[in-house]
Amino acid sequence: AALVRSKSGKLTAGLVAANNQQPTTNNQQQSKRLYTDWQFPTPDGRARFGAYHSKGLAEPPDPDYPLILTNGRLYGHWHTQTRTGRIPKIQQMHPQPFIEIHPRDAQKLGIEEGNLVEVRSRRGEAIFPAKVTKAIAPGTVFVPMHWGALWADNAEVNTLTHPEACPDSLQPELKACAVQLSLVTGDSQLKADLKSDMTFERSKPQSESTAVGAV
Repeated sequence: AALVRSKSGKLTAGLVAANNQQPTTNNQQQSKRLYTDWQFPTPDGRARFGAYHSKGLAEPPDPDYPLILTNGRLYGHWHTQTRTGRIPKIQQMHPQPFIEIHPRDAQKLGIEEGNLVEVRSRRGEAIFPAKVTKAIAPGTVFVPMHWGALWADNAEVNTLTHPEACPDSLQPELKACAVQLSLVTGDSQLKADLKSDMTFERSKPQSESTAVGAV
């Protein structure tokens, strides 16, 4: 016996057929887990593993865009916070997005902890508070992908990434693109408006945005 999900979405106790792919539901035909017999659709029935070697970045850094931006998850949040964005404890853990910058790069650019930083690529720009840390490698910056257009107008990391993909797997290279950084300067009202926008309370209806998280 195991917990299974009904068509209404409710979890109930039920029997799970042997070798069924999980998760499963009550009263629904399930496909069996593939290749449990170790037979694959090849002439000799054996699996084939392709040996792939890196061909380098699709968009390497250059003098105009000298840093590589990578993005990813924080352990407390789920995708674009559809499940975690209203949980106070998680919001306390991760209250706002940020950009991680190595101290050496931050010093070159005159950026200090907490400064607002504009990140610009060939496709767009975004603004994040700086987190100066040795946890990131020199020449690389990191932005979490959980905040998007539902939360703030200038915090969507996917406005920066490029569409290049692996020709075989078609997996997009969302984890690396060339960017430049600049310290946000100007009058104090501009900075106050930006910080106000970064309160990150969900203020926009779901229908207004199709923002998705980076993979």
